[in-house]
Amino acid sequence: MMRVCWHSRRCRTGRERCRMTAAPTALRRNRDFNLLWGSLTLSQLGSNISGLAFPLLVLALTGSPVQAGAVGTVAAVARVATRLPAGVLLDRVNRRTAMLVCDGVRLVAFGGLGVLVLTDHATLLLIGLTAVIESVGSAIFEIAERSALPMVVPLEQIPDAIARNSVRGAATALVGPPIGGTLFGIARALPFLADALSYLLSFIGIYLIRRPMQKDAAERERVPILRGLRDGLRFVFTHRFLRAYLFIAVSFNLAIQGTTFCLYLALRLHGVPPREIGFAEAILGLGGLAGGFLAGFLRRRLSLLALVRGICWGGAALLGVDALLAGRLVSAIPIAVVFLLLPAINSVLIGHQAAITPNEMQGRVASVLGTFAGGLATLGPLIAGAFVHGVGAPAAMIFSAAVMGVGALVATFGRGIREMRPVDRPVATAGAGSS
Repeated sequence: MMRVCWHSRRCRTGRERCRMTAAPTALRRNRDFNLLWGSLTLSQLGSNISGLAFPLLVLALTGSPVQAGAVGTVAAVARVATRLPAGVLLDRVNRRTAMLVCDGVRLVAFGGLGVLVLTDHATLLLIGLTAVIESVGSAIFEIAERSALPMVVPLEQIPDAIARNSVRGAATALVGPPIGGTLFGIARALPFLADALSYLLSFIGIYLIRRPMQKDAAERERVPILRGLRDGLRFVFTHRFLRAYLFIAVSFNLAIQGTTFCLYLALRLHGVPPREIGFAEAILGLGGLAGGFLAGFLRRRLSLLALVRGICWGGAALLGVDALLAGRLVSAIPIAVVFLLLPAINSVLIGHQAAITPNEMQGRVASVLGTFAGGLATLGPLIAGAFVHGVGAPAAMIFSAAVMGVGALVATFGRGIREMRPVDRPVATAGAGSS
């Protein structure tokens, strides 16, 4: 399949290869994708390192678990609140520049906090401000990366790119907190200085990317911010596939967040020691990590519909089985299998979303999906805790299985999923595929 050159009239340098080639470059040899992937890996690793260090630092300075929790809550709220306006912003401004600004601001913030901790001048206000800067910067950076992906990777390779991103997310979540705890044990400032270094390296990686991450400035939409936000919401909620995808994502995220919290809570209530609970958490992390490598194999062996529906119903069944094992360490295994399957369904659904979404809408669509799917998922632990307190852990697991079953019903009967076809080129207009 022939590619269209990404340059408007001529190549900018003799070293840049046009995309007018008979076959796409293998993902592992795609220089710009590897730079983008590596930059976000460093960014997420730094976030996971400091994510554990923030409450430890507040506890060390104030001795108050309430204040430590308050810093985390304010940062989480800031992250959710940033997503929708960030999507509008990233469809209007240069995404590469926005990512560089995010890295630069976080580099200064964490470098400054590290120095303040070293000199014993850190205050609760400055710690909270840095946590908010990190949350806002991460939200913008991640939406920009997802929005830019179709410009950096050929559309038929986006599912593979999403699977690689799943490996990145699982790996950084697995190793980041232990690194953060270890560094904090050596010196309180070290996790924050390490985070600053990660943003410096990420900045360099983004700076070295050659391909543009969106259309030329003259072709971008210049509409009022509120109208742009309204257009993004309308596009998602009137598009059959995106509407179905959103229902599936919400049900999966809500069920998984609730089930994971219920797992840890049930183990503790049954007297399982914290060391073994940590082992259960590691099992889940390894499941997600292995799933990133398995995703491509599953996509090649199964049709789109069989994969999506099979994982949805299989996930619901596994959570139902987990209800029979609640309170025992072995209950982590069915959940780990769900984590194993998640990258495959994510690569299919997110890849299809990227292919059918016009470039000028990528930021808004990603932000709407992330806001609703991620925001509602925060209710999972609260609901699971209420179920465990009221009727016990098995009932909480069954509820989570039922929630995931709602997503499976949408995957089975929703027209947006039934009409999914392999897509290797973007749609021409924002209205394509709407109902």
